[in-house]
Amino acid sequence: MKKILTLAAALVVLGASTSMAQGLNLYWGNCGLGGGTTAATFACNTNTGLRFTVNASVFPAAPMNQFASASAIIDVSVSGGVLPPWWQTNTGQCRAGYVTISFSPGDNLTDCGDIWGFQTIVQVSAMQQGVNGPDRVRINGLAAIPAGNEIPLATGSELWLCKVDILRNNTVACVGCSQPATIVFNETKLLSPSEPQQVITNPADNYCVGWNGGVVSCPGATPTENRTWGAVKNLYR
Repeated sequence: MKKILTLAAALVVLGASTSMAQGLNLYWGNCGLGGGTTAATFACNTNTGLRFTVNASVFPAAPMNQFASASAIIDVSVSGGVLPPWWQTNTGQCRAGYVTISFSPGDNLTDCGDIWGFQTIVQVSAMQQGVNGPDRVRINGLAAIPAGNEIPLATGSELWLCKVDILRNNTVACVGCSQPATIVFNETKLLSPSEPQQVITNPADNYCVGWNGGVVSCPGATPTENRTWGAVKNLYR
């Protein structure tokens, strides 16, 4: 029960007052500290092989004595004006379940420290298609440490927050894999039960990556105000 209450509380305070933060990073294969890359290419001719992993990390602006939870908003924009079947990953669609987000400390295979301190976490996520355009997918995620197990959070280091895995399953049958796409890490919120939250939207070194020739000189951040956190909460009920 504590886990559920902690997660629900974190969702409620996502709209509270904020403090400025130092910056976001997004890289393929590793974090910035580990020499991650900004571009990925795939011939789109097989359903098997290693998944593609993009890692989101953060430099907090201020320390927290009781870090409890964090959210992430990552947007995918695909060229062509419509979302192709290859990027349609909701239930019943061509590649259902083959793009995923994970905050689990066990999934941190980068050279960066882990923001979760290798604590047990609870996490939820939702994929929203058509947010800010018909050719876009918004990846919403949130994770929380169980109440009473909050951890201190220091500044000055790049900390792994979460990863997005892009699997190869159903590639041959689902058209659109070869279309250029840009993936942008737009926002994270770091929350505490006793301290002001930090909303981070500015880049540290790099907060966007390209897929099959997509833009890698990061565009301006995509507005995040119209995300539907009710969709995320419903997944946990």
